[in-house]
Amino acid sequence: MKEYEGKDIAVIWKPELCQHSGICWRRLPQVYDTKTRPWVQPLNVSTE
Repeated sequence: MKEYEGKDIAVIWKPELCQHSGICWRRLPQVYDTKTRPWVQPLNVSTE
């Protein structure tokens, strides 16, 4: 498990539950970017 902190939200990645990260990447590419590290950037969008 890995946790990525944002201002008002935390994204928790559990590899045993996440079967295909492409779904997240296609829906929120500004948050999920497999070319950067860390690959989850919750600060890049609003929680609204």
